[in-house]
Amino acid sequence: MPTLRVSFASVLLSLCVGCASQTSQARVTTPEGAREALCGTATDCTVDLAAQRVVEAELDRLSAEPKNRRAVIVVIEPLTGALIAMGGREARAETTINEPWLAALRAVDPGSVMKSFTIASALDHGVVDETTKVSGEGGKWRLDEKEVITDRVPRGEMSVEDVMVFSSNIGTAKIAQQLGGEPLAELYATLQLRESVTQKMRAGNVPKVDLLTEPAMLRVAFGADVEISPLQLAAAYTAFADEGRYHPVAVTKAGQKTPRQAFTAMTATRMQRLLAQTIARDDGTGAPARLPLHAVAGKTGTWQVEEGVSWANFAGFPLGEAATGNKVPFVVYVGVETTATGYSGGTLAAPSAARVISALLNPPPATTPTAR
Repeated sequence: MPTLRVSFASVLLSLCVGCASQTSQARVTTPEGAREALCGTATDCTVDLAAQRVVEAELDRLSAEPKNRRAVIVVIEPLTGALIAMGGREARAETTINEPWLAALRAVDPGSVMKSFTIASALDHGVVDETTKVSGEGGKWRLDEKEVITDRVPRGEMSVEDVMVFSSNIGTAKIAQQLGGEPLAELYATLQLRESVTQKMRAGNVPKVDLLTEPAMLRVAFGADVEISPLQLAAAYTAFADEGRYHPVAVTKAGQKTPRQAFTAMTATRMQRLLAQTIARDDGTGAPARLPLHAVAGKTGTWQVEEGVSWANFAGFPLGEAATGNKVPFVVYVGVETTATGYSGGTLAAPSAARVISALLNPPPATTPTAR
């Protein structure tokens, strides 16, 4: 009997009666058209047109660079999982296709963005705290005769905060070694990161790390050998934004589901502080996402897709303020596939995310029609 594979995108669509097919190739040219492609005729669509305009404008900016082959942006309201805005661009032949569902249709390796889940699980299980020291092994750690883990910048002793800020492969792997694969596997399952995410193209998933050899498990822990849709990753980040509660994403109010507790509220608060340090510290990989008037938390990641092609991405959110009960207003994910050299999640996706966050936090004033 054949195995039934259900895509994350199709599950999402099943939550929205009247939504358009995510595989349609209708020419989308406006934010209104993108909203229709995402929600169809649903009257309780959660996509916000003002936010969609911000996303479309930034995607136009990213796709204007000829070396950027693909770009996606996702914005989710973390208290409900409501999809606020989503869009994508993909270069094909001599044209650029506007595909609103691209973030659900293509699986990517998010690289170091995955480190945030490893460190969250280790904090939640009391394996480490923010000040726990681990050795960077001078940038090269040999596990056995075949497996060697390296860092781009050689380092010695680091705190857990440093591991996050520097995005250390070795530091994260050492934390994962103390944690073990079972807690990670449980977290990935709660966050729905193991699900198939495409019906066509390639299927995406996170390996069952509790069944892997230790070297293979450690690679997954720091972001290698993983395939996830950007939409899944953005949804998983709602757990950091809402007291450890993961909210499955939905494009209609009727489709919103009961959240799952991924880790404690205290762990979420601690992770917000660590993710904020990756941006606030000048030596942090996420420093280019910094905004002058608002604190931002997030994680960068970069992965080599093939020779000369990289996937640069960033997942994060603006921190809540006292005036709003410290509630995080939205989660943002930006991913860009580029052939340009020297670009990373920190230098390409993080500045893009900063522009999106700034525009969403500071919308232009509504214009009043002039009396005639």
